[in-house]
Amino acid sequence: MTGLVTLILNHNKLTSLPSDIQNCSSLQTLNLDKNFLSVVPRQITVLHCLEELSITGNNLLYLPMDLGYCANLKRVYADNNGLFKSVPFSLWSKEVGTYRCGTESNSRRIEFKENNMSAHIPDEIQNIWSRPGLLVTSLLELSFRVVNKYKDILQMSRLPRSLKDLAAFATAHCEFHGCNRPLFTAGYPHLMKHPIATYRQSNSITFLGLCCSVKCLDLFTKFPLPL
Repeated sequence: MTGLVTLILNHNKLTSLPSDIQNCSSLQTLNLDKNFLSVVPRQITVLHCLEELSITGNNLLYLPMDLGYCANLKRVYADNNGLFKSVPFSLWSKEVGTYRCGTESNSRRIEFKENNMSAHIPDEIQNIWSRPGLLVTSLLELSFRVVNKYKDILQMSRLPRSLKDLAAFATAHCEFHGCNRPLFTAGYPHLMKHPIATYRQSNSITFLGLCCSVKCLDLFTKFPLPL
């Protein structure tokens, strides 16, 4: 699998993609069009050779928050996903297709709403903090941060796979460019339109960013792009 460069899985009635996709370390093109996928495993963010991801015509709710940090990623096509309402802010400089997205609602899922915009938050985020709520970081979140920091010297194999995967691969990183702290189960979300509309991004796309603190949230809101 490590030598695989192109993987085309369209029209296969897939409802999930295994986290083992991370082992396709040479993958450059991944086509998942016309399936029944609602999420993409966040392990895809370690595919540093990935240049193009196409996931059009699925049941997509959200993309991995750190997807834009794939070093060589240039294009993401997420068109024709009616429930897909926001793009991870990490993709702000990439070419992203969102034609006919956000046209449907799912009454079984709670959406985060802000300034007439809405988004589906990754399932791993159990605590959504808001600016007025100066909350103490939960013990669970602090524990994941410590385990992630020392994962190379801890016996991670003894953990249940669900916990091991979450500890090894953060759900997101704080979007304020001076912080970048890993986030696992909690965060301060912020929705915005693209700060600089270009030919790659229309200003109709809603972007979602997660921050680790009120301070970072305020700074990210004022200065979303690196100075």
